[in-house]
Amino acid sequence: MEGYPDLFPDTEDSRLIKIEKNGDIIHYSRTKAPWPVSDRDGTYRSHFSSEGNTSTVRLETVSGLVDEKEGVVRILDSEAIWTLKELGNKQIELVYEVYANPNGSIPAWLVNSAAISLPFETLVNMKDLVLERSEQAAFKKILRGICT
Repeated sequence: MEGYPDLFPDTEDSRLIKIEKNGDIIHYSRTKAPWPVSDRDGTYRSHFSSEGNTSTVRLETVSGLVDEKEGVVRILDSEAIWTLKELGNKQIELVYEVYANPNGSIPAWLVNSAAISLPFETLVNMKDLVLERSEQAAFKKILRGICT
């Protein structure tokens, strides 16, 4: 899960659980939440597909693979889709769609703030990764960070 904290803000812990025969990756992630809200964690399946110059990563929650931790709220229902398309001329089109039910009690102001700030910070992190490496190497690291 080397690239995961580089992309996703407030990642407290992330680790590989297993790689399935079809290539899907199962990983665990814990996100630090500000006081007085409890941290959130979940286990996710990442499925990678590619056709032509377009690559897609789909993440969805899976349950029953990692024991719940005291004081941490388990996310049971979420899905994210990353679609990256190489446009040429050093341009990449990115579509990032996320749905998540954070479970438990969270103040509305925090949910609303996170709904805006977390995707934005993730995309800024992605841009920084692209700028610090060559286009192809960055593209591969981005996909590796999302998938692993």
